[in-house]
Parts: sequence; C-alpha cells; structure tokens
Amino acid sequence: MTRHIPEAIQAIEPLRPDAPFRNVNFAPVDIRLDTRPDGTVLLSNAQPLNALPVQQLGEYLRRHAASRPEQTFLAQMGATGDWERLTYAQALAKVNALSQWLLDQKLPAGHPC
Repeated sequence: MTRHIPEAIQAIEPLRPDAPFRNVNFAPVDIRLDTRPDGTVLLSNAQPLNALPVQQLGEYLRRHAASRPEQTFLAQMGATGDWERLTYAQALAKVNALSQWLLDQKLPAGHPC
C-alpha cells in the first residue's frame, strides 16, 4: 500500500493532538515499486528532481545553524512524554564532531571501511 506523506501525518495527528505538526508542502511523487526475483524491493520516485540551490545537503544545516541557531531542527517524544529537541546549532555541532572524528581516523580515500 502506498501512502502519501500528508495522509500519513493526518492519520497520526489524532493520536498525538499535542504534537507540533504543521503543514508542509512536499514535492510531487510518482512512487514505483519493483520486486526483484531475489526478493529485493526497490522503491523509486519517477518524478524528476529540480536542481538543488546548494552543492551539498550539509549547506542547509550550516545556513540554518547560522540564521536560526536556537530553532528546533528535530524533535521526538521522550520516554517521559516530554519533547526532546535538537536545535540547528546543536545538530551542526554533532555533525562537525562526527566529521572530525572520521577525519581523525585517517581512513583511506575511496575505501572508508
């Protein structure tokens, strides 16, 4: 069964009336599902993508961390029922720390594993 994201959110909203959902405009989708003989399932979007205004997706995080550092980037319901939030600044700090750790490992280019 294929469900569009807005429909999925609408199904969740009554279950969590205090959740901070907001309307989000999603790109159009044309989901294709292919099952290979070995059982592998491939999902793809046949809708062509527009060009991104950035070269790397990480640029979005850096931009938002600079322009709105205290705004919530991600949130999840914690074990106590309170929302656990991660700001753009906190997310960028975590990404930078992980990036530096990977660089410190001196992994060979082309074979990072």
